[in-house]
Amino acid sequence: MLDDDAGAEGGMYCICRCKIVEGTATMDENVSLDPWKIETGFTLSCQALTDTARLVLDFDAQ
Repeated sequence: MLDDDAGAEGGMYCICRCKIVEGTATMDENVSLDPWKIETGFTLSCQALTDTARLVLDFDAQ
């Protein structure tokens, strides 16, 4: 567990970074992902608000 739980929950450390494989989502807040990462389909799962009925995420994507 990280010392700063609020930072972890807010996506600061990017430990919840994943790639959207199916569906779409909008991040409530982004404090750590570069714009090009978002454009290639990455999101922070702790900040993702699903826009579709089904959302499939890949946590192993690089």
